[in-house]
Amino acid sequence: MTDSVDPRFEAELRRGVVQLVALHYLETPRYGYDLVRLLGSAGFQVEEGTLYPILRRFEKAGVLSSRWDTGGKRPRKYYELSEEGRALKAGMLEAWERARDATDAALLRSMSADDTRDREAAPSEETP
Repeated sequence: MTDSVDPRFEAELRRGVVQLVALHYLETPRYGYDLVRLLGSAGFQVEEGTLYPILRRFEKAGVLSSRWDTGGKRPRKYYELSEEGRALKAGMLEAWERARDATDAALLRSMSADDTRDREAAPSEETP
C-alpha cells in the first residue's frame, strides 16, 4: 500500500467540487484573480489558466454574466451568477450532497461491518 493518493484520483475529485465552490463565490461579483485567491484560501489551489476556461465556458452557457470595470489601474472583468447559474448551482449542490451522503454511509457501514468482524474473530478472553 502506498502512502500517497493517486494524483489523478484527487484531480478528478476536485474538478467538480472546484466548479461548485467557484459558483458559490460568484453569488457576489468577482474578478478572476480574486476568485483564484478565494479558492486558494479555501484549500483549492487553482491556476488562473485552469480557472479562466471554466469561467468562459460558464459565461458562454449563460450560467454567468460579466461586466468590465475600467475605472481602476487596469481593466477587470467581473463575473456573477445569472438566474440560470443559481439554478445550476442548486442542482450541483444537491448532487454533491447525495454523493457525500452516499459515500459517508458506505464508508461508515463498511467500518461498522469491519469492526463487527474483528470482534467476532478475536479470541475470547475467557478460556475453557
